[in-house]
Amino acid sequence: MYRANWWQLWADLLGMFFIGGLVAPALVNAANDYAKSIGADTIINAGIGWMATLGAGMFLQSTDDFDAFKSVFGRGAQWTPFSLVSGWRLTKGVFRMVTGEVDPFDTVVKQMAFARNTEPVFNYVKLKTLGVPVGQNYWDELTA
Repeated sequence: MYRANWWQLWADLLGMFFIGGLVAPALVNAANDYAKSIGADTIINAGIGWMATLGAGMFLQSTDDFDAFKSVFGRGAQWTPFSLVSGWRLTKGVFRMVTGEVDPFDTVVKQMAFARNTEPVFNYVKLKTLGVPVGQNYWDELTA
């Protein structure tokens, strides 16, 4: 019985380090890179990119039990109240829009959580409705 407990402890520690600390973050980065590489020029590519990033994000969230580092050193150890962080992110996004660094479409997409999760689909919408490729500010198109 005693050896079984040690084996279980080592298996849990290995799972915590390998899955939660290495595999899940690498999978999220790979999914984001893949979504950027296929682009959002068609609704099929936008949907594939969305599903890849969404699936990788769900896997990352499900591995939080294995990632004690994130639990100990992540949001729980953050001293700034969440409302101040959200307010600062909103202020910074609006300021970037007012100064012309980003356009209103990108500002709205970046401020809403559901839109950040489905960003490849919104990139396709931006491309088809505004005629501006992803990452390009359509304010520049209007003033040119």
